[in-house]
Amino acid sequence: LSNGVSFKIPKGFRTDGSSSPRWLWSLFPPIGKFFLAAIVHDYLYFTGLTPKVEADIEMLKISNKLSRNKVDNFLRFLAVLLFGRKSYK
Repeated sequence: LSNGVSFKIPKGFRTDGSSSPRWLWSLFPPIGKFFLAAIVHDYLYFTGLTPKVEADIEMLKISNKLSRNKVDNFLRFLAVLLFGRKSYK
């Protein structure tokens, strides 16, 4: 993570990539260059290793390293920031 913490995501961990609704897949597909960021984000949500907001920010930081599409990265970040509460454990 950006704070220097490292961890291994276990083989078989289930993720749905980016949880965008099917009707938005033409604009925000569930997989792409940001997929690693989505996996890390899902794992942080599942384990609670970081507070929700930190998991959301980490996803944005990783996405920005993987993809130059800053608008897409920010919109995905905004979506999890606003609507991810029910998925956070």
